[in-house]
Amino acid sequence: MAIRERGSNGPRVRVVPYKNRPYGLRWRRADGSTRELSSGCKRRRDAERAAVELEIDLAQNDPDSPRLLWSLFRERYEQEKLPQLSRKSESQWVTAANWLERTVAPTRLSDVNKSMLSRFTAKLRERGLSESSIRSYLATLLAALGWACDVDLIETVPRVRLPRKAGGQKMRSRPITSEEYERILMTVAKVRPHDAEVWRRFLQGLWHSGLRVDELRRLSWEPAAELSIDTSHEFPLIRMLASGHKSRRDEFQPVTREFWNLIATAPPNRRGYVFPLPGRKGQMRPSNVVRVVSEIGKAAGVITDPVKGKTATSHDIGRRAFLTRMDQLLTIPELQKWARHASPDTTMGYYHHRTAVELGRKVWTAPS
Repeated sequence: MAIRERGSNGPRVRVVPYKNRPYGLRWRRADGSTRELSSGCKRRRDAERAAVELEIDLAQNDPDSPRLLWSLFRERYEQEKLPQLSRKSESQWVTAANWLERTVAPTRLSDVNKSMLSRFTAKLRERGLSESSIRSYLATLLAALGWACDVDLIETVPRVRLPRKAGGQKMRSRPITSEEYERILMTVAKVRPHDAEVWRRFLQGLWHSGLRVDELRRLSWEPAAELSIDTSHEFPLIRMLASGHKSRRDEFQPVTREFWNLIATAPPNRRGYVFPLPGRKGQMRPSNVVRVVSEIGKAAGVITDPVKGKTATSHDIGRRAFLTRMDQLLTIPELQKWARHASPDTTMGYYHHRTAVELGRKVWTAPS
């Protein structure tokens, strides 16, 4: 194969060697920033050919062309579409796109076809990722390709069959008991000796609120915040703006007396986060919060999934345990509304065991 003439109007692409992985292709953009792609080549000569191809593409690249470089498509998607999505969707996209680049390294948007996504799936399985994670990453990538189709960057979206959802019981990881909750609180100082009280209070907030970790982490005293405490009603409420939580609509969330008593002890000049968790740049990131809580659950030795040997997570300690306790007080529709589940099937499938209990009671209390 003859090497084509380098692009004369574009940036110069350098071949960068790496140990135990393909050569990289690096270039400097007009704004002075540096970008890099994997060449997918382990031989230098092949990487140099790829560099020539890339230079030509950079010199002639049309932002509306199907030959658009993957890196430029990602940049455009993150500028034009991602701001419309929730924080969770943004995080899922970044994770899925990073996995795609690490495992199959697309050069152009058009490379991300049915064949590449099949190889991507196989690579993720080789890395030991669960079927639910693979399904989530594929769905996220297909949504991005759907947007690319909507704006005429590609003609069609690849038809990919997603891995089937696991059948059977959804709530294999059980909610923790009150005794286990107390044990976890007593273990906090072993994992976080320097800020034990901060994390003990956060765990109490999870236990008494039923909020998701990121919701509790972002809960604020500031009225303009996406998630804020509102004391202008008969009972304290949490005001949730559409942009601040999963259901994507403005609503109010009730709180329990125990949760209010926990946070009402804050200083009179209530400002900022209700549960401050200092990180490197302001409030700690949600992934780090989840990791710390999991470390505390593991140190406490609270096993919530005996099949896989998993220990208590933030979901087991907080939302799942809370909704299980509330099951004794609320009807199914009320529990669904409190949990903000779009479908009652979610409430029934993950948290609700009342039907089985009621059937058991009829059998056990029936006259012999």
